Amino acid sequence: LERAIDLTTLILVFIIFGIKAFGQLQSNIFFKDWHYIIVLIFVGVIIVLKYNPFKIINEIKKTFKKINNKIILIFLLSFSVIFFNCFFIYSMFSFFGKDINFAYILGIYPIIVVGTILISTPSGLGIREYLFILFFGNLPNTSLALNVSLIYYFFIFLLPAVIGLIIMKSYKNKWIAFL
Repeated sequence: LERAIDLTTLILVFIIFGIKAFGQLQSNIFFKDWHYIIVLIFVGVIIVLKYNPFKIINEIKKTFKKINNKIILIFLLSFSVIFFNCFFIYSMFSFFGKDINFAYILGIYPIIVVGTILISTPSGLGIREYLFILFFGNLPNTSLALNVSLIYYFFIFLLPAVIGLIIMKSYKNKWIAFL
């Protein structure tokens, strides 16, 4: 249920902001070089092979049939997480002195998330960086897109995991001492 709501939120954010984001691409990257088209076809094949799109659509339909206050709360929390992550990316680009439209980031972020989910690598490493460079690489310095991607990964994934590991270890030691 939670995954269906997350997917629905990503789709809605993409529909609202993604179309405009593609219009803002300074270079038409999808038709400039043929290998980008192959990447898109590859991602589409992975979607069909790894996930049954009709099953996902049925889960989304079931979710909306059971709408109640908890589902609305989960939807709002999911949207706030997406919004926070996009704001974090925007802040990192602003910190390095690059002004990128926030709506553009909101439009591209769902593609980055779906790309990291669909193509299996440990923690999405490599795929996320490639997609950051692909969509934010029109900057004069593409290493900035890579740096923002790595900083994003550190603060959104690694740092909370390390903090959780420390907390879990301290509770485990207290629990063992209690027994």
